[in-house]
Amino acid sequence: MRILFTTLITATVIAIEVLDNPQLFQKAFLTVQEVFSSAAYKKEVRIAGLSALTRSEIESLLPQHRATSWWMANFPTIQGRLEEHPWIKRAVVESCPGNTISGWGCFILTITERTPKYLANVDSEEWLLAEDGAFLLPLSTVVGKTGLRNDQRLSVDVRTITKVAGLASRLHSPDMLGAQMELVRRVVQLAPPIVERSVEEIVFEQGSDFSVRFSGVPFPVVFSSGLEGPTLSDQSERCALLLKKFSDRYQDIEKVDLAFEKVGVVKLKQ
Repeated sequence: MRILFTTLITATVIAIEVLDNPQLFQKAFLTVQEVFSSAAYKKEVRIAGLSALTRSEIESLLPQHRATSWWMANFPTIQGRLEEHPWIKRAVVESCPGNTISGWGCFILTITERTPKYLANVDSEEWLLAEDGAFLLPLSTVVGKTGLRNDQRLSVDVRTITKVAGLASRLHSPDMLGAQMELVRRVVQLAPPIVERSVEEIVFEQGSDFSVRFSGVPFPVVFSSGLEGPTLSDQSERCALLLKKFSDRYQDIEKVDLAFEKVGVVKLKQ
């Protein structure tokens, strides 16, 4: 009882002192408020998977002004905001390992970046595009007055990227552009193993035809993307046979046209 009585007296004295001293009361209130704010908003963010992007670029996309409790309840929203960035293919937000108390306010962001795969001329401007057709950045931003310059975003040499021309407008025909880039992806994935040559350039022409330039071949090979024509695999196999058959006459060939049902036409220079 004596200890309890002493504690009550001490608490009463402190309360009277605080009430008689408004400045002390205000200071104590601000201290409590600061502690609460720190606990509610303080976050530790760990970021994994960065190569081309920097930590500061990722942090600029995060809702840092939101409370920790909001973060815990809105992982999909944060991920969606990160994936709006053209260089981010996928983002995963998770709590740090541990129980609810030890992991509170600690987050792990795992970023999957896109990499340049194509160099395409769209709307009179050359762009670096990712494998899925996402527009990454204009080539002008990585080309100096003296030629190509290094850029931390480039994980590959732009001189080795497949070139694409004749694409539809990004502004006026986005659906057609998307279909064309899907075809480009299929050609680059399917044709090289069959033809045994890499694809250096793809040019879309009028109608459903497009021409492909393979490494080591000085002339274009015309393919058809028509739904009723031969498949891309069939045309690639026919291309491989013709390139082998005419391997010693490349200098005499103007182009090879595979856009027929069962034959390929080799057009010789005049």
